[in-house]
Amino acid sequence: MTTITQVRAEDAKFDLVINDNMPEIFTDGISHLLMGNPISKLTFHSVTNPSLPDNDEIEQRKGVLLLTIPTPVLLELCRNILASAQSSLDAFSDTGKKTDTQVRKIMDGVNIEKPNI
Repeated sequence: MTTITQVRAEDAKFDLVINDNMPEIFTDGISHLLMGNPISKLTFHSVTNPSLPDNDEIEQRKGVLLLTIPTPVLLELCRNILASAQSSLDAFSDTGKKTDTQVRKIMDGVNIEKPNI
């Protein structure tokens, strides 16, 4: 099934077509970031053998995606993620104290207006 999302904001007007066979890639985190002009590269990973906090084992990670993205688009993505998280701070507290504490620590001092997407 194909879905079409229409966005008609003052600063963005587009139709987004999403096919049901679009790949979904899960990652545990970002292992590497090269930021440059005009593009940046992010290496995403999945953990294949986690290390324990009190163990000297080295965590094993497998690269699952190399994202090459224009640097201004990456910065806009970061801004939109932080703005969205900021507007959802109350919802985070329902998922548990640990997540709430982590997110609030990251968001402390961030003052970004909500994006129009």
